[in-house]
Formats: sequence, structure tokens, C-alpha cells
Amino acid sequence: MHATLRLSLGIFLLASANALAQKPLPNVADLQGRAVVSYDRSVELRQKYICKERVESREYNGKGRLKQTDITERELFYVNRTAIAQANSRNGKPLSADELRKRDQNVRKAIEEASKVKPQSNNGGSNFSIRDVLKYGKLDNERRTEVAGRPTIVFEIVQDPDKGGSVEQKIIHAMEGSVAIDEATGIAQDINAEGKRDVKIGGGLLANIHKGFHLHVQLAPQEEGVWLIKLFEGKGDARVGLFMNKADDFRNETLSCQAYDVTTTQSGDKLHQAPKP
Repeated sequence: MHATLRLSLGIFLLASANALAQKPLPNVADLQGRAVVSYDRSVELRQKYICKERVESREYNGKGRLKQTDITERELFYVNRTAIAQANSRNGKPLSADELRKRDQNVRKAIEEASKVKPQSNNGGSNFSIRDVLKYGKLDNERRTEVAGRPTIVFEIVQDPDKGGSVEQKIIHAMEGSVAIDEATGIAQDINAEGKRDVKIGGGLLANIHKGFHLHVQLAPQEEGVWLIKLFEGKGDARVGLFMNKADDFRNETLSCQAYDVTTTQSGDKLHQAPKP
């Protein structure tokens, strides 16, 4: 590259960086509200996609030593905001004919049941979700950075004194961490939170979160501009409604996603989703 051209490019990049740094930061409450709206929209749009996932779970014994590791590759899709998964392999081995038959029966039954009920709330059937972190989290230390060339607003999630409220509020108020929000879309692209105190509600029947529980979620844009979960991982001991993680580690990594026709067809014992052209 010619020296003059390199100098001009350097001056342009420096000027762009300075302009971004001097741009006023958005109002915290406004951006937090946009993030909730954007999350609701992503929940709706994800029902148009089927994704391949790699799910790894690690079980430990009472002394904290690794007892067992299970790895499943599966396809995940949604019907009326109900997540439905169909496994393709476990621990590197394809499912047997009998396992496939049982899987397809279970998937058909799950689709039928989900199709009969009204769409679930934005929490996707649980009373604890990413949405709760965005809505109830106390955000501080706002700053702007760039992620993959996109202006991004990063906040710290700070503990909030227990002021009562819903199960979700009590849980979020006991957490610390960070959240990164894409400035243009309002999408929360990275959430990293850890419980800093025990939370037990209803004698542990409604919720039982142990200090040290960790949750990390990453979202990434698809070719169509839709943002879907890329990584969902956590560790520690937690039970909240339909969400449960019992003193183990889990890591759900999305391998690929494609839009599909929600109409399902059956051929013998095999269930098919018809991809959109």
C-alpha cells in the first residue's frame, strides 16, 4: 500500500474512533427498554428457525470431581414458543433405530401438545430468562466499545438490595456481571452474570439459587439480520420454575441455523421439517 494511502486511511480510522468516543452515550433506561423490546422480537423470530446444537453437560460427585460427561448433537426448533429438541447423536454415536423411533414419537407428541396451547409468555415457559436480566438488572458504568466493528454499549450488572418483588427480581438483584448491547439494534449480544448471594423463595419450592451460580449467553446475527443464541452455558446449583441446573456445568453451542417452514410432515416413523427455499 502506498505510504500516502496508508497515512490517509490511518487518519480516517483515528477520526472515526474519536467521533465514536465523543458521541453521547444513550440513556440507560431507554437502552434497557429497547433491549427488552428487541429480545421479545427475537423470541418471535426464532420460531422461524431450526438450529443444530452441541450440548455438553458435566456431572460431578460430592467431592467436586468429574463423574460423567455427556455430549449430544441435536436440532432445536420452536412451536408456540415451546422449545422442541430432537437428538441426532450422543457421545459421538448416532442414535440406534429404536432410539430414533422413540425420539420421533416424542417429538410428534411434543409438537401436537405445543400446537394446542396458547403461545407462552416471553420467558418461553420458564419464570427466569434473559429478558429478566435485561428488565430487572441494575446497570451501571455505561461505556461504548466495538464488537466485530459494531458500536456496542457495555454495562456492569450490580447487586441491588432485596426490596421484595417477583421471583425474577429477587434473583436478578442478587447477581453481578456485565451485559453488552448492540447500539444499532438494541440486541443484548452478551450477558455474563453470577449469583453473589443465596436466593431461596417459597422454602426453595419456587426458587433455590446458590451463591456462585454462573450464567453466560451470547447472541450472533444471522444472514437475514436475525439475532439468535450462539452460546448458552452455566454452572452451579440452581432451580427456578422450569429451569434447573443441579451443581453441574452445561454448554449449549449453536452450530448452524436455517429458516424453515413450520409445517411439519410425517413419513413413516421419520419426522421432517421442510426448509424454506
